[in-house]
Amino acid sequence: MTSNSLKRSQDLEPPPLKLLLAVHVLSALTLFSLESATLALWSAARRSETADQLAGTLQTMRRLRPGLRLVPALLIGSGLWMASTGHLMQTAWIVLSLIGVALIAGLTVLMEIPATQNLEAHVRQGAAGLQQAKEQLMARRLVLGSTLKFALLTWVFLLMLAQPGWPEGVGIGIVSVVGGLIRGGWPKRTRTAALS
Repeated sequence: MTSNSLKRSQDLEPPPLKLLLAVHVLSALTLFSLESATLALWSAARRSETADQLAGTLQTMRRLRPGLRLVPALLIGSGLWMASTGHLMQTAWIVLSLIGVALIAGLTVLMEIPATQNLEAHVRQGAAGLQQAKEQLMARRLVLGSTLKFALLTWVFLLMLAQPGWPEGVGIGIVSVVGGLIRGGWPKRTRTAALS
């Protein structure tokens, strides 16, 4: 074996690491796509005028559920494995990114999936349940949850791009979350406050 071929073989990454990196990057892109689609579907659901329109939107959301459960687990699992093999678990942006993805998954499982299941129950009642479904769709908690998830996703991507230290990473997170909450209508402004 020549010294050049030996050096080349030492420079190559082991195949499992390349596979993990591919899974990680594809999971991140898929999560971004799924969350973008979910946000668009929530908007479409709010614009639904009939029970059939709302039922069609909810059916599409139901099809996204397995991905919304599986993809964050793949992203966190592959990220943890890669970070542990590279001794990077003390790196601020990696730890913060994993926390952000875990929060996104938590909001999905604790807020969005139960909300869609409730909406599906209302829609099964037909026109009678449509009004209740519309009221639930406009619930502040649901709107804030959706925008907060997207704000967390923005934070995670900014962390991956900038790879900041602890203070900067936490600062980016605070700005992203506060921006998402304000975009979602928090704090609730009264009419008199808005006029002054």
